[in-house]
Amino acid sequence: MSGRLASEGGFSLLELLVAISITTVLLLIADNFVIDGTLSANIAYNKTTIQSNTKSAVENVARTIRSAKSVEATNSQPDPNPPIPANPYSWTAVAGNNATLILAVPARDTGNNLLYVDGLHSNIYTNDVIFYLDSATNRLYKRTIANAVAGNAAKTTCPPALSSSSCPPDSIIVEDIAGLSTTYLNAANVSVAVPSGTEAVGYSVTETTNIGTRSYSSTYSTITALRNK
Repeated sequence: MSGRLASEGGFSLLELLVAISITTVLLLIADNFVIDGTLSANIAYNKTTIQSNTKSAVENVARTIRSAKSVEATNSQPDPNPPIPANPYSWTAVAGNNATLILAVPARDTGNNLLYVDGLHSNIYTNDVIFYLDSATNRLYKRTIANAVAGNAAKTTCPPALSSSSCPPDSIIVEDIAGLSTTYLNAANVSVAVPSGTEAVGYSVTETTNIGTRSYSSTYSTITALRNK
């Protein structure tokens, strides 16, 4: 009887088990394709994100370099929160790895007009803009030390823990810094150790971050000339 039912269009138990097994295998293959596709998409997204972060950070620094009048070995404006508490002029900069970069940037009023030292407009007031690496957090920060000249639109910034309404926090430029390098170039395009006579600055940032079980790394570099010398 069972043989006749199978031959008349029904399925035997063996055929049903085979069909179920094949369907299960196909579903597992389809799931693996979906999982692999999602994983690949996530990896590509994470790579793009960290590359974009690193590029944006270096371009942020480059914009400030372009606007700078000079590169300084020490800060020219007194910092109320200096590296050495007893010395408001204790920021120092040299070329090399993980180095602080100190830029003298022209001071402007709220109308974006330059603030000149004299009526002949032969010299301008400057603010200090300092890019420094916090080794404890691997974050690159930007600090502004505003010139006390009347009409200056810039505001001095402070370490985040000491910030207030009158002293905004230093800006976080990028996190997860794994490497940072600063190069000073003179008018002959030769690398020099100290910023005196610098015409351009080379800046390179490497960012490394872990997402899940994977590590992602990105390096971006640029050489930028000072345009307000």
